[in-house]
Amino acid sequence: DGEESLRRRLAEVTERERQLAEAQDISGIGSWSWDVVTDQVVWSEQLYRIYDLDPADHVATYQGFLDRLHPDDREMVHERVRATFEGAEEFSFDARVLRPSGEVRWTHGRGRVARDTTTGRPLRMSGTTADVTALHRHQQAATEATGADPPAAGARRRGQQRHHAR
Repeated sequence: DGEESLRRRLAEVTERERQLAEAQDISGIGSWSWDVVTDQVVWSEQLYRIYDLDPADHVATYQGFLDRLHPDDREMVHERVRATFEGAEEFSFDARVLRPSGEVRWTHGRGRVARDTTTGRPLRMSGTTADVTALHRHQQAATEATGADPPAAGARRRGQQRHHAR
């Protein structure tokens, strides 16, 4: 009957949510979405863990996200997002996060925009954030040991974008 079917579907959705949360925890990758029209931002539990924030005490906003970045990285990240609004399809960057304790963590962010098919205006952005602190520490140690700049470090630090044709 309809009620049993609804219960079964609810159980399936609940199980998928549990699997996603577990996968994010195992991988160290959190996710987010931003409804640009209403300015509503949603973070996954793992993203709160990466930033070391309590979801009960923190309302996710774009400005709040920028405020949690290292001051030297804020403009670069904001420019990546701004360029996406202006036509880039996707973006990625490495940036430092300042946790409430003062600890600095490196993150790799990726995102994409969904646009109104008629006007091209951004409607929604979504993406992922990975804690890549260990990778950056290993790269820094390698750089110090060899005196060379890891070849990919500059490209990741500057950020990357892909544009779409209109």
